[in-house]
Amino acid sequence: MISGSTTLGGVLVDTYLELWRFKGGPGLSVTIDDDSGPGNESILKNFTISTADTYYLRVRASGSGTGTYRLGVFLANTGANPTTGGVLTTETEANNSHATANNASNAWAEVGDRGTTTGSITAGDTDVIAYKFTSGDLVSVRETAATGLTPRVNLSNSAGTIVTLDDGSTTPTLTIACLYSFRRPASGTYYVSISAAAGTGNFTLDVSLAGSAPLTGSQFDYYAVTLIVGQPVSIGLKNLTTGLPAIALTDAFDVVLAAGFTIATNYDLGAGSTRIKTPVFTGFLMF
Repeated sequence: MISGSTTLGGVLVDTYLELWRFKGGPGLSVTIDDDSGPGNESILKNFTISTADTYYLRVRASGSGTGTYRLGVFLANTGANPTTGGVLTTETEANNSHATANNASNAWAEVGDRGTTTGSITAGDTDVIAYKFTSGDLVSVRETAATGLTPRVNLSNSAGTIVTLDDGSTTPTLTIACLYSFRRPASGTYYVSISAAAGTGNFTLDVSLAGSAPLTGSQFDYYAVTLIVGQPVSIGLKNLTTGLPAIALTDAFDVVLAAGFTIATNYDLGAGSTRIKTPVFTGFLMF
């Protein structure tokens, strides 16, 4: 997804996105997009890779415009894990050809936490959910609505300023609003606002996080339970005094299998609650 002036990722007004693969050189155009994203922005959504190869993203203006932009890529991985650990936060010129492309092949970041919230939008309604993020975190937001609701989603910083958005005009599926791989510029509380671009109905909000610092702590209370293979488990914890609660599910060797901490608070439900979020190993985020 290319984010320009409409979604506040830059000042480029009309973007154009191309996906190429190497194919032994000089390259083969795989697919393109001009205006499927919000406004005049470009998005390739849920595109399935059918041939293993080296791929290139070509970003340009649709027409003669110039300006800054933000590029976000989300991979639902089905094969061998891609390389992680590299950092690519800005482009470096000259990168105007396949031969001089900026190499992002090692700049993937593994999704460590994924939170899911369900809700309903009625006429004139806006649901706001707060998340605590760390500077440098990569966050993707995906809102999927039931038939009858065209969703809109905004992400705001602690001052309430919108930093990126999907205004509900992303096509071809108007029941999905998404923000891909937005890197947090500063630590603090961020707010996801869900409303309707049109209609009413139920929605599911998925937030994927890569890069957050691991849980730390020095005092734990242990509880033992016997579980059967394949049995789903849900664990909830609420603090009775001040402080942020944290929980973890471990095996007999104290290896953490899943962990939960207070990064999200639904204002409709109240603060000070936490829940287990099973780590996800099939998705990766890249900037």
